[in-house]
Amino acid sequence: MSDKPTRVKSKRRLLKKIDKVVDWVENKYGFRPNLSDDITGLLRNSFSDVNDPMIFEEAEFWPKRDTADVFEPSQWPDIMTTINGTKPPSEVSRYTDGTEYLLNVKYKGMRYVIETGNRASDTRSGVHMHDSGGVTWILDGGDMSIFVQGLTPTVFEEEERFYMPASVPMSAVNVSGEDSVQMNIFVVPLGEDLATDLDPSFAAGKS
Repeated sequence: MSDKPTRVKSKRRLLKKIDKVVDWVENKYGFRPNLSDDITGLLRNSFSDVNDPMIFEEAEFWPKRDTADVFEPSQWPDIMTTINGTKPPSEVSRYTDGTEYLLNVKYKGMRYVIETGNRASDTRSGVHMHDSGGVTWILDGGDMSIFVQGLTPTVFEEEERFYMPASVPMSAVNVSGEDSVQMNIFVVPLGEDLATDLDPSFAAGKS
């Protein structure tokens, strides 16, 4: 699928495409992620009203409409290689074989992206941030330890998801002895990058 988003003409068609991704995950990995709730939460920058049977154990990762802090990207330095003053463990690396788009469309001024990638064992993303936030599901394989500025590192397992706070530096570390297949969900204004790399070694690895 091209990096350039295709246009969908209606909300019904958008939801149908999202449902196809859910079906694909179920057929390949045996469970149905609640992607509609993920996308609704990203649009609102709030997951406080999401009724999802897969409850997240770490509530601190989820913004609430009455308490969410809004960060400006400009408050962080252009280069960051540490989270909370410490460099996360493991080697900085991009996904093995890059990313694959499952959804890449535009609708009413927003871009909707669902992509998958394989995080090799004992590797991590360089320090980066997502201006509009994002959600990552662990579809298969190894556990991930998520390092976020201002939060305690937390481990998420297969069939769990974690929120990537908007405009906050973070790094995702594969702490297991096996590869981890992941699915990322982003909803961003048209023209906005999905991520901003703060670690020069990570930026240099762009394909």
